[in-house]
Amino acid sequence: VSYAIDAVRHDPTVQSSATVGATLDRVVDKAQRSIKGLRTLIVDIYPPSLEEGDLGGALTELLVPLEAEGMTASFRDEATGHMSSATHGLVYRTAREALRNVQKHADAEHVEVVLRDLDPAALVRMIPELGITHGFVVPAVLQFMLMVPGVNEADFSSLRVLVYGASPISEDVLARSVTTFGCKFWQAYGLTETTGAVVNLPPADHDPNGPNRHRLRSCGLPGPGVGLRIVNPDTGDDCAQGEVGEIWLSGVQIMKGYWNMPDETAKSIDADGWFRSGDAGYVDADGYVYIHDRVKDMIVSGGENVYPAEVENVLMSHPAIADVAVIGVPHERWGETAKACVVRKPDVQVSEQDIIDYARERLAKFKCPTSVDWLEALPRNPTGKILKKDLRAPYWEGRARNVN
Repeated sequence: VSYAIDAVRHDPTVQSSATVGATLDRVVDKAQRSIKGLRTLIVDIYPPSLEEGDLGGALTELLVPLEAEGMTASFRDEATGHMSSATHGLVYRTAREALRNVQKHADAEHVEVVLRDLDPAALVRMIPELGITHGFVVPAVLQFMLMVPGVNEADFSSLRVLVYGASPISEDVLARSVTTFGCKFWQAYGLTETTGAVVNLPPADHDPNGPNRHRLRSCGLPGPGVGLRIVNPDTGDDCAQGEVGEIWLSGVQIMKGYWNMPDETAKSIDADGWFRSGDAGYVDADGYVYIHDRVKDMIVSGGENVYPAEVENVLMSHPAIADVAVIGVPHERWGETAKACVVRKPDVQVSEQDIIDYARERLAKFKCPTSVDWLEALPRNPTGKILKKDLRAPYWEGRARNVN
């Protein structure tokens, strides 16, 4: 199965996800008939502890259909009751697999639109021109679309559902997106190792003007069959309600392990099958999950934990900031402190002290940036995630480790 899938993925004659899906269906079906009790399907994934590498993971064959079923209700056409699968930017291999299962139930008249490269202005034009109804985007795409001149006058009446995920989104960007695009929003939180979404924030929790506006900062509730704990990564003990710790996950969607990497598997999955996500977050009194940041991006300043995503969420509401990333840099007294890497909006004036003062009015002082860098654009990978290791590198050059 592994060899066949790898061959399909690298076959230059395969031009569409539908073709890939049909081919993989035949491969898996044949393997299931020929190998009694087959329980695994091999796909390429990466362990969270490594930056690069061609590694594989073993996941149970039930995972992809389960993940797709979680999205079914959101992608069902309210008028006809039929499925639709118009999407944007399916960059994850497992997301392509999930889409394949949705496509099995899709009507022939529905069209899937996949953009090779991100062009926010083109996407704003494409939605009304093609009558796009459903889409999957990363938060950076929403953020950039909101910057397109004329976006507030564009006709997005065809849109019914936008699903977003894969990286943090600020409350300001999400609230403005809900207002601008005027459709239902659905957040999906998961990792490659969890075969896609395991926590979802449904449309009902996307009301910027309602009593539960605070849930715009949440990624939602765990899905059926998903176990979730917030754990102190140093002690292994469960955290109290509202206390930040590492998100641990369990259930049939979780991978069995990294292919031929037992040491990496042991680092990520404990003896009871709990997967360490590497994400820091907490759970509120209603069971909603809130993600603060990646554990590895946490800043320890004077013994206090600072989560960059929390600071970025505040700074993104500043009227002069178009984009921002917060990183930890060395500090002689506090070990490290927060630095804001800011992209200014066009034709605005704002000083370093303005940014620092704005943060101090809204956050505890130890969480606030002590310095600001100005950039033309933030470095991002193809999925829109900010490359913070690239931003940090110049400040930690020559040091044995990226903590002080």
